[in-house]
Amino acid sequence: MNDPTKKRILLGLTGGIAAYKAAELLRLLKQEEIDVQVVLTEAASRFVGEATLQALSGNPVYSDLWDSRINNNMAHIELSRDRGAIVIAPLQTLSQSLPMALQMIYFRPYVLHANVH
Repeated sequence: MNDPTKKRILLGLTGGIAAYKAAELLRLLKQEEIDVQVVLTEAASRFVGEATLQALSGNPVYSDLWDSRINNNMAHIELSRDRGAIVIAPLQTLSQSLPMALQMIYFRPYVLHANVH
């Protein structure tokens, strides 16, 4: 059972060179004792590895809308259920991906951080 007093966010990474900065963001969130679930696009995984994100978050990392590790293979629904917020950083493009699908069905506050030069 989840501790209702613990802060929980979902961190979604999209592609782009700024994705490598997510490791530092994740480290800072964990330093504040926030439980972070990471999801990422295939493009983001080219800039920062799933193993790094899993080690920093302490949670499995997901990138597939239909991940078989998730109840009913519906990651875009299950992964957001107990999260107080969704942070998409960097926000590269709105595409058919797990982070973007979560954003579409999530009805609580979320943060979008645009990838700007």
